[in-house]
Amino acid sequence: MSGLEGIDFSNFSLRATMNDLKNVNVYTDNNSFRVSDAISFDIEAENISALNYFCGSLLASVMKILVSECKSQGIVIEEIEGKIDYKLTNPLRVLNVRGYEDLSEIEDIVIKIYYYADGDEEELNNRLMEMLNANPIYSLLKLTKRVDCKIQLII
Repeated sequence: MSGLEGIDFSNFSLRATMNDLKNVNVYTDNNSFRVSDAISFDIEAENISALNYFCGSLLASVMKILVSECKSQGIVIEEIEGKIDYKLTNPLRVLNVRGYEDLSEIEDIVIKIYYYADGDEEELNNRLMEMLNANPIYSLLKLTKRVDCKIQLII
């Protein structure tokens, strides 16, 4: 067996419990977090919904991988900020409103990344767009839905 065999993939798993039938406790290898709602339409809600975690994780993964890839390629990012917009179709279905049977889906995910770095804007933006290929979450979603990422140098 070669010393490099078996390093072409890693297996991960999460575990979840819902003992009170209200909150889901998700356990990772090192941590845990609580999800109180699948989706929340309450702008004053203090909890983080599963949809918030999902879209927030997508945005965070894009930013973290871009910074990591830039560092490995000698590009110094001094600041980075991101925004994600998405459309949820048929939201009344999620709320179990009678008469709304059409499936609810996440559509039109648009990620906007603003960053500050020294260099030619067009070249930097193109290189960062290429770096998105290193993101497994972004790549997976691109296969299933329309996901756009726009990168903008802050000058």
